[in-house]
Amino acid sequence: KFSDIGYIEYNKERKHWFAILKEKKIQLKRNISADDILKLSPLFAQINQQQIINISHLDTIEGKECKLDSLFKETSKLIISRNYFNTVQDRFLIL
Repeated sequence: KFSDIGYIEYNKERKHWFAILKEKKIQLKRNISADDILKLSPLFAQINQQQIINISHLDTIEGKECKLDSLFKETSKLIISRNYFNTVQDRFLIL
């Protein structure tokens, strides 16, 4: 289920997107793009070139860093780039 995904991260070395769930990491299909992922669910919001978050798990935005809910406390840094900041902030405030 898409709602189980906390965020999706691109691994440049392996050239794959990985979905990060609370207890596991799932490799996505090789030829999938960020645009393809964003079309899968309205819950997904891109925060930078390598990361897409599930907005339903977004707890707060501190400066430019996304803090997810307690299921995803041990995560990579989720930093919103300047190009995506307003969009992510607007979508978060709508929730």
